[in-house]
Amino acid sequence: MDVDQEKCYRAEWDFLTAKTNYPFMNIDDVQRFSKRIFKSKTWSALWKDYIEEDFSRMFSGYPTVNEMAQNNQEYQGQTDGTAVYLNTDTGMNLYTLLHELAHTLGHMHHGQAYRRCLLTLVGRFMGAAHRKELTTQFKKQQLSI
Repeated sequence: MDVDQEKCYRAEWDFLTAKTNYPFMNIDDVQRFSKRIFKSKTWSALWKDYIEEDFSRMFSGYPTVNEMAQNNQEYQGQTDGTAVYLNTDTGMNLYTLLHELAHTLGHMHHGQAYRRCLLTLVGRFMGAAHRKELTTQFKKQQLSI
């Protein structure tokens, strides 16, 4: 794991200890909320930017959201870029969903573009106070946005 990725994880951990996360009751709730995200202007703008970079992605459609086949203690969620898999024991919350969706928009690593995308999603779907706190935590870890 590179240094920036470790710092990003630390910033996200500190953010989650400072702010309320919003849990989902089951995978159906996550999928319903995902559809709401996909219908938003925010997602449409981010998706448009992404398919301009990778035109072939337009044909695969928006990512799907599923349960992780085997709950892995190491991961709350993961993605292969076209589907999001959430750990039903630890990953059934809004932040984990947004984190994984940011990866599906072409930001598979935790670099500056990923952080900007994540902040956009957090600001829109968790609120300005959450975005501000996450920005603060990234800055504390000396990560550029």
